[in-house]
Amino acid sequence: MLHDLSVLDTGNWPSTPGIRHGEAQVKRLCRRFNLGEEQAVNGMRDVLEHPDSEPESLKPINGPPVTLFESRKYVTTWLRSHRSATQARRQCTPQMPEYKHIWKAL
Repeated sequence: MLHDLSVLDTGNWPSTPGIRHGEAQVKRLCRRFNLGEEQAVNGMRDVLEHPDSEPESLKPINGPPVTLFESRKYVTTWLRSHRSATQARRQCTPQMPEYKHIWKAL
C-alpha cells in the first residue's frame, strides 16, 4: 500500500511522466478503500497535467471537511475503551535467568 501511495508524491515522479503514470497504483488504492476508480484516475491525470493545482475530481474522495468532523464522539469512545497513554499495558516483573542446569554441573 505504501508503494501505491508513493505515486501521489510528485517528488517520486520521473521528469516527464506520461498521462497514464500511476494509473495502476491509483486503481489498487481505489479498490482497497472502496473509492470510484474512474473519478480517481481522471483526477490523477489532472494532477499529472497540472501538478500545482488540486483537481476538483479528487476532492470528493477526501471525505467531509474538517469543520464538519465531530471528534468528540470518537475521542469519548476511545477514552472509554482504551487506557491512558501514561498507563502501562501490563505489569512486567523481571525474571531471573534459570541457572539450575549450570548449578547441577558444578
